[in-house]
Amino acid sequence: MSAQQLHDEPRANGDKVALATIYHTLQAMHEASKVEWFTLDWNAQRLAVFDHDVDAIIRTHARDRKVAPWFEDTAEAFEEIGEVDLAID
Repeated sequence: MSAQQLHDEPRANGDKVALATIYHTLQAMHEASKVEWFTLDWNAQRLAVFDHDVDAIIRTHARDRKVAPWFEDTAEAFEEIGEVDLAID
């Protein structure tokens, strides 16, 4: 459903809603979902460390292994669980 369709629906019922309000609401919903996903990702990372689960740490911290800081995050997580040898590799 498009923003225009969301705008047209209340107008068909006689309600006045500005198209800008629809866009602002959609933007706020989009931003809220980013925060939710960030929180879920962070929780998954912390649980992997708490569980000392090496495979989960790699999956949640290194992700697709394309960004250098993700490797640093992974090394720090390994160091946190006492797996210094893995952190160096």
